[in-house]
Amino acid sequence: MKSNAHAYFYFAPNALKWISSLRLLKLRRQSLQFLFALTFLGGLGRPVPALSATVSGWITDWDTEESLKTVREEITQIDTLWIFAANGAHLTRPAAKNAKNTGNAKNPWGLSEPLRALEALAQKKGVRIGPVIHNSSEQGFDADLGLKLIKDPKAIAERLKAELKLNHWRALNIDLELLPEKSQPQFEAFVRQLESTFRGTDVVITVCLHAQDGVTDIDISRFQNWKNLAQVQIQFVVMAYDHSWATSEPGPVAPHLWLGKILQNSRKVFGDERLVFALPVYGYHWKKNGKAWSGKSEDSSVLGKITKESGWVKDSKQVLEDGWFYSMKKGAIGEQAIAFDDDASVIAKLDFLAKSEGGGPQRVALWRLANAGTPLLKRIKR
Repeated sequence: MKSNAHAYFYFAPNALKWISSLRLLKLRRQSLQFLFALTFLGGLGRPVPALSATVSGWITDWDTEESLKTVREEITQIDTLWIFAANGAHLTRPAAKNAKNTGNAKNPWGLSEPLRALEALAQKKGVRIGPVIHNSSEQGFDADLGLKLIKDPKAIAERLKAELKLNHWRALNIDLELLPEKSQPQFEAFVRQLESTFRGTDVVITVCLHAQDGVTDIDISRFQNWKNLAQVQIQFVVMAYDHSWATSEPGPVAPHLWLGKILQNSRKVFGDERLVFALPVYGYHWKKNGKAWSGKSEDSSVLGKITKESGWVKDSKQVLEDGWFYSMKKGAIGEQAIAFDDDASVIAKLDFLAKSEGGGPQRVALWRLANAGTPLLKRIKR
């Protein structure tokens, strides 16, 4: 919403031209004071763009104490931590009869000791932290599990509210993926219920969305109608990665020209105030079996070490903004490829996006935060 301040400045002189000069000066001064008050009050309740970008990110129950070292050291650079635990869907099980048996008392979220220690540090430093509600399983994202989570929105929302209060969590991230297109109304009802249930609390709700450029029809994201979701007053995390994925042909995880289109469409629908733009600090290692490629997601540090072994060839046509791409052909082992993003390539992406219309994103998230280094975190805050 834009201020109507210019209207007061335009009409005030005409309204006052019949008044004596002394009275005119007095009224002009009062008008200015009144106008400044209106401008200030008009801003209350509206999100104010941050002077520097915010940093959010996912931490997981497979992150080790060593891998979380940078997160601990740079905790003051971070605004929100989302805990992606294997038990992120434990709410599908019946609630305990005694409320004291939920939350950290019996650790139903399955938090490891390193995560518990980081949770305590985050709360001490005033960093928002909270769980990720997801439908991921050992076999990948499970549509049936996701449908079970959104079947009774009010019951799940109330349970979440109780558990977040018990754990003193002030953040909630929803990451439901690969739901069928027909579940769109249920998904929207679930998101609306969360906003309604947590209204008036200090919890910041974020919902993860598959990347959309506004033109390409992506079948996995058809259950997420951005136009409808934008009516719900929460934040949305656009996962701007997996342009190439585990079962696709090898390629960049988040090419910069594609990212630019995703950012512009995301900004158009949600605005900067409610948009969290998620970038990758990971990659894939593909192997070719006959004519089909099959890949596995890996940390960028792991993939970087593999590509230093003999036989790997760096793509001479690559640009840093697209990330790193390597390939190899080796006898009985067969054809392989690796693509990943690290601090250097993500910083290059941010520099590229900063030159786009509207500038770079104001809120950046990283999957995963444990893979990021100090240079990247400081670049985002800059």
